Amino acid sequence: MVGLFNTEQTSETTMSFLKSLFGGGKSETAKESEAREDYKGFSIIAQPGENGGQYRIGGTIEKVEDGETKRHTFIRADYFASRDEAVEATFRKAKSAIDQLGDSLFA
Repeated sequence: MVGLFNTEQTSETTMSFLKSLFGGGKSETAKESEAREDYKGFSIIAQPGENGGQYRIGGTIEKVEDGETKRHTFIRADYFASRDEAVEATFRKAKSAIDQLGDSLFA
């Protein structure tokens, strides 16, 4: 049946659950401290995850096309002793992905 489910709300609820399950829920302070960098028409938002005093590579690559924002979120297994190191490594990984995959990141 058409209209039975609000897919946008269902998607948000699912993402909220997954974020809480995997430690992705963030306070406003954490969101404000995200590092952002533009590269070849893409925006990279570094969002390193903290676990046991170490920081894991993680972030989002965004691109606005025809008024629509496309997003690709990624997490890597690499850990670093400091948040700053994880942010720099996140930017390197994201730039590499953009160079290798370009717009197909969003396919």
